[in-house]
Amino acid sequence: DGSNQGGDFNTINHNTFVNSIFVLIATALASGTGATNNTVTNNLFTSTTNIFEFDDFAHLTTLDYNLHVSPAIRNDRINYTVAQWATFHGGSVNSIVGTPTFVSNTPTAITDYTLDTGSDGKNASSTSTDLGANVSLVGMGVIN
Repeated sequence: DGSNQGGDFNTINHNTFVNSIFVLIATALASGTGATNNTVTNNLFTSTTNIFEFDDFAHLTTLDYNLHVSPAIRNDRINYTVAQWATFHGGSVNSIVGTPTFVSNTPTAITDYTLDTGSDGKNASSTSTDLGANVSLVGMGVIN
């Protein structure tokens, strides 16, 4: 019936997004619906987080306990700092802006994406673990 075309009620938790583009949805659909009521928490982003790239849609996204770069969040072609987003949207009060440092400067294996001691995002999740993926649960392998 097309009622959930935007992918509603997803949980995006404990992921590491390195040199990638994260877009929750590029634009709201003509029917006025899009990806709504999604929860994006405990993630690590090394590029700007795009919520609604080309629309200011009431998406009801929970965005908190994430590590962002600057500018942190983009919505409707407007860049927001974490503090601005918290004021605009009422969320992200526990998110931080910083630069993660991994145990390897030139990652070739999944375990190289473990946060280094003293890195931004270390022990900063909602459960006091590291932000981003728990690489011990992902597995090991060379990245091609």
